[in-house]
Amino acid sequence: MLKEWQVSEVYKLAPEAAAETEATPVYEVYFTNAAQQKTVAQFDEAGQAIAQTEK
Repeated sequence: MLKEWQVSEVYKLAPEAAAETEATPVYEVYFTNAAQQKTVAQFDEAGQAIAQTEK
């Protein structure tokens, strides 16, 4: 369940220099559970989740 995950790290990612001038920072949040498994989620400045795309 989601309540078993805790925030372990938060990073503010700067917009890419080549991006549009209106680009906003993205926040990358790392979560860890009791089994020490990790997952990452990205959020915009308003706190809305950003869909992940495979690289």
